[in-house]
Amino acid sequence: MSWPRRLVAAVLVLDLLVLLAYAADTALGHPVGVLESFFDLDGEQNLPTWWSSAKLLAAGLVLGAAFLLRRGTDGARAWLLAAAALVAVGLSLDETALLHERLGLVVLPHGRREGTIFAQGGPWMMVLVPAAVIGPAMLWRLGLRDYLRAAPGAALRIGLGLGLFVAGAAGVELLRGISVGAGSHQHQVLLEEGLEFLGVTLLLWGVLDLARSLGLRVTAD
Repeated sequence: MSWPRRLVAAVLVLDLLVLLAYAADTALGHPVGVLESFFDLDGEQNLPTWWSSAKLLAAGLVLGAAFLLRRGTDGARAWLLAAAALVAVGLSLDETALLHERLGLVVLPHGRREGTIFAQGGPWMMVLVPAAVIGPAMLWRLGLRDYLRAAPGAALRIGLGLGLFVAGAAGVELLRGISVGAGSHQHQVLLEEGLEFLGVTLLLWGVLDLARSLGLRVTAD
């Protein structure tokens, strides 16, 4: 098994452990108070958000390294890798700095959720979904497709990863309006965050494969 596959396998195990920690804490009725907020998948600035941020940062750093490797030979086209790296790093920052929450309030009347369909959260979807569709499409048309055609497996994983990430972050998020306060809320949170976790891990896997196809190597290979 190559080192990217070993790394991805380890990341998937850690994904599962973080999800199980939340599920176990919830099922046991939060026996240790301080751990409730630490493992809370529905919370912010805790273990799950740090883990998601770390994976996105790793993807951004790999893309950045690929840019540095290719800028001498690919010229202006290599800057597409830099742009993709900035997107990944921006998403990583968002996980910890709550940029999506702040942007979401901008699109609501008077900056308030009350009295809207987003009373339980999610107005940022009006920003995220168009950006998640338009951004990758623009990078693809500008020439990123030429890089990904050399690594078809990477293209599939990145595309699927983005799809799962948006499905969890935007699609399942819509269920909050009916799940908050109900017994099904924990299941909705697990599904939402599970899709996001898996999506980001697939994205990271695709980025690693793309970087390898562009000549990026590590000593573990």
